[in-house]
Amino acid sequence: MAERQYRIHPAIGIARVGNAVRSDASNDFYFIGPEIPDVPANVDPLSGKLGEFKTADGRVKPQVARFYIFEYEKKADGKFHPIGEITIKDPSRAIKIKWAVHLANRKASFCEFRGQAGAEDRPLFFSGYSADGALKVRNSKIKTLAERQKWLDLDGKEQKIAGGNTGSVAHFRIDRANKSNDGTKLKIKTLGELRSDDAGHLLVIGGMGQSDFDKAIGPETMTEFANNDGWFDDMSDGPVDAELTIDGVPQPVVGGWVLVGPPDFAPAVRSYRTMYDTLVDVIVREVSIPADDGLFAGPLAHIVGMHNDWRQNQTIKDFRPSFTRDIAPILRAICRMDRVHPYQRGPVAAYHGAMGDLNFGVLGGQGSLPASRATVFKRLRDPNTFDRTPRPPLDPARMPSTYGDYYGNANGRGGETDPAFLHAVSKLQYALLRGWNDGNFEEDWGRFPAPAPAITPDGLDRAALESMSGGAFYPGMEVGWLFTKKEVWAAPFRIAPGKKIGTIPVPVEPPGKARRDLIVEAGTFSQQMALPWQADFRDCAFGPVTDPTMPDKTRQVGWWPSNRPDEVFPDATPNDRVTWARLGNGNAFPTEDSQGFRTMVDSWFTLGFVVERTPENAPKQLYEVEFNKGTPVA
Repeated sequence: MAERQYRIHPAIGIARVGNAVRSDASNDFYFIGPEIPDVPANVDPLSGKLGEFKTADGRVKPQVARFYIFEYEKKADGKFHPIGEITIKDPSRAIKIKWAVHLANRKASFCEFRGQAGAEDRPLFFSGYSADGALKVRNSKIKTLAERQKWLDLDGKEQKIAGGNTGSVAHFRIDRANKSNDGTKLKIKTLGELRSDDAGHLLVIGGMGQSDFDKAIGPETMTEFANNDGWFDDMSDGPVDAELTIDGVPQPVVGGWVLVGPPDFAPAVRSYRTMYDTLVDVIVREVSIPADDGLFAGPLAHIVGMHNDWRQNQTIKDFRPSFTRDIAPILRAICRMDRVHPYQRGPVAAYHGAMGDLNFGVLGGQGSLPASRATVFKRLRDPNTFDRTPRPPLDPARMPSTYGDYYGNANGRGGETDPAFLHAVSKLQYALLRGWNDGNFEEDWGRFPAPAPAITPDGLDRAALESMSGGAFYPGMEVGWLFTKKEVWAAPFRIAPGKKIGTIPVPVEPPGKARRDLIVEAGTFSQQMALPWQADFRDCAFGPVTDPTMPDKTRQVGWWPSNRPDEVFPDATPNDRVTWARLGNGNAFPTEDSQGFRTMVDSWFTLGFVVERTPENAPKQLYEVEFNKGTPVA
């Protein structure tokens, strides 16, 4: 009998919080996250019908991460190729699945976020309590490791559910009194729950999007975007595993991971650099590809081609990128950004405003025009300049017009004089774009019909990661820079649970004398993010950077407008550009920090979602829907 393997897909799943009322008896309060590339979340892949993002009372539905198990068979080439999905409905075999997931939030016991501090350490985060004050821990008044775990970690523990048991719900309950022991409870009661459908798939539903403070640990007033002592939220992450038996015989299963992030308020807008793009960059430049993985001999063969080219040439030289697969998604994302980011006037101001699908023929079809390609390419920021010595000056007129990893000072660099103060496509993306500019690419725009929608293992991996932001990591949208480090990966797209990757301080006296190992475990990736999440979500609106090419010498740049919009066009008034983060009366959120942070904590779910639609008397485009829907209540 042929040798078999069993793997969970997506390898990395993305769930998103929502405060819709939950019922153990129904499933109408959530929607499934993206599972097919280029099909946004909450869109039926067959009909194209868009679902509602909120319930009738104005609460946000959580986005569910659905997990599958696929069977792989070793073929004559010595590689394991997928041969189909494992379901409990298989009439030819007796299949049982028991899913196990561990979710935790360890933000309050982790290091403060200080930009790229700790990212260049070996081991990671080793520079805690360094001379410049980098990487102090949050809530440092709680000293010992045991106390910090007790009072600061929100751990839902491992929960299990039988595949196909549609009548059962496994809850990640959190029931903790405040440190003062006065009987007060944190209002964060859960990190989410597990369910299963009748085919045996796993459904991971995240938290309610809640944040709360412990008056015995820190003040209620929030003072900054990332580090607020005493505050807690219900973001989380952790491993996804399964016990599989086929005809009574246990089978090992390669596990996955689930990330629980904030809502994606612009699911129809793809980032110019998705998390899939960032991880492919890591794989091509830094990670070994397993010789027996058949995915890399089939649908992911182009990644092997890029990987081999990079190993030989330290760039893309011989590999010919596809315009449709490798180039068009970047360009299309940049030009669509105008619908969620302030439009800017000036000689080199707009987001390639005249570029779109209608003229992609001259950029990537048969007989594409070199001059047209060059006009676009020269506008793109080169990430290779970030590492040069001496560093070149900042060039704000180049695209993308977003802030970067070195927005703040760390590792002896950063700030507005640093070229990495603004973001760029990845090094791999830029190398592919350079090949396209030079004419070394496949002119395949318009050559291929759209494939029929289908669930595939590689498609599940890609769809989930393409809905996430791949930078900038300051700290990031769903995860931070730690997620991009080669140390955390066991294989391409597979996290390495249990691996030691760094060391961080524990604040016993004297400072810096005690440390603990940083292990890849439940909560590892969410703990690096802002606390509470709404503070950064409020603060990561667009801001200014000095740009001599602009009429007023200032350019407005964003953070992650493909997930957290800056400006939008409401469906009801499709010709009006308005501020996205606004109150029900139309006024923008307060500008004073503590008041603005608290407003986002209390009102985030009233904000609108940006989707593609055709309003009455307006063209098909990206518009905001469901703003201040129903009668929202906290």
